[in-house]
Amino acid sequence: MLFHPTPPPYAELHCLSSFSFLRGASQPDELVGCAHALGYVALAITDECSVAGAVRAHLAAKQCGLNLIIGSEFTLSAPPAALAPPPSKLVLLATDREGYGNLAELITACRRRSPKGSYAFSLEDVAAGVPGCLALLAPGAEMPQAEAAVLAENFRGRMWMLLELQAGPDDRSRATEVRDCAARHGLPLAAAGDVRMHSRARRALADTLAAIRLGTRVAEAGFALAPNGERHLRRREQLARIFPPEALAQTLAVAGL
Repeated sequence: MLFHPTPPPYAELHCLSSFSFLRGASQPDELVGCAHALGYVALAITDECSVAGAVRAHLAAKQCGLNLIIGSEFTLSAPPAALAPPPSKLVLLATDREGYGNLAELITACRRRSPKGSYAFSLEDVAAGVPGCLALLAPGAEMPQAEAAVLAENFRGRMWMLLELQAGPDDRSRATEVRDCAARHGLPLAAAGDVRMHSRARRALADTLAAIRLGTRVAEAGFALAPNGERHLRRREQLARIFPPEALAQTLAVAGL
């Protein structure tokens, strides 16, 4: 009989719900229920420039007893073209009522300066560090060296670099690049899933939503679609095989557990 060690505790820190229009493929309550079933110690709902899913997530988390973190994701550059390399993202997590209020105020400001359905965010918006919020930097295709330097100063002692791996062919080199970038700016490294759905079974829906967002058919979307179905809430045993132990442990530090 094979010995299976106890899977490590884990908190998912970067997760989009259906309230991220045409990006998230699961409802907030589905994500909360799945995270609880998988034994996660906490889940952060981080919809793009929005906290609209917070109420549904809160009700579901209260019912099952999961630690819920409310946050939001912001793109650090202009919206990319269909086949452009993915941009870096800033994820802000509220730690208390003040932080939630400041996050909501930031979202409102970003939305009000743009046409309905879009938003405009810049590093100047977080020059004061957004009191009551933690910052997580999720690198895009290119390492955000300049942005990391500015954000590390703005969120001194309250910032992490996210290592997000989805079983790609370059995961090993990607992990090295992200680790080197984090070390260069004195940032601890935390694991995250860049989650878009609670179950792999939602991949067909996720692809359909992406095609609608891009104004094309699924069969014609090609490389604009995710290469696999790994952006779902994964079992902790699987995460332990993908991420270094210290990156998994840092998810608890971010969650305050």
